Amino acid sequence: ALVLVGHGSTVNADSSAQIYQHAQALRARKMFGSVREGFWKQEPRVTELVESLAEPRVFIVPVFISEGYFTERVIPRALGLRAKGQASFERVQRRGSKTIFYCAPVGTHPRLVEALLARAREAASQNEREMALFLAGHGTPKNENSRQAIEQHAAAIRALKVYAEVQAV
Repeated sequence: ALVLVGHGSTVNADSSAQIYQHAQALRARKMFGSVREGFWKQEPRVTELVESLAEPRVFIVPVFISEGYFTERVIPRALGLRAKGQASFERVQRRGSKTIFYCAPVGTHPRLVEALLARAREAASQNEREMALFLAGHGTPKNENSRQAIEQHAAAIRALKVYAEVQAV
């Protein structure tokens, strides 16, 4: 089973739309026995969802831009992942007949730069060399890693010299 985990919101139901869209696209590929959506702040809650799955292998993928407070602390703790030191946890764990694989956030994948560039091109059909590109990330003072991926992606795009200016914000 593949579980896409999003933050979710109790205020804005549209905040989960991207998770549902990605899950639907992945279901169509038929690469997993099941593809499910789970959230921290709304139903279905990832903490309850994992236990309800019948598949013996469960891959949990945070759909976040970077490692940070939620992906390194909140979600692993809520899932009951065993600690592997003070600031770390075991990414692969057995639970009865299930093996849980807690994956890195999608935003940390090196090919995300390609996806970011494709989205930017969709948004503006003008000459990129005359434009500034701002990559917006959430970030939090609770974990300094929360801004690393967005900074790295901005630096990688900046090095390509496609845009006049590239900033992480």
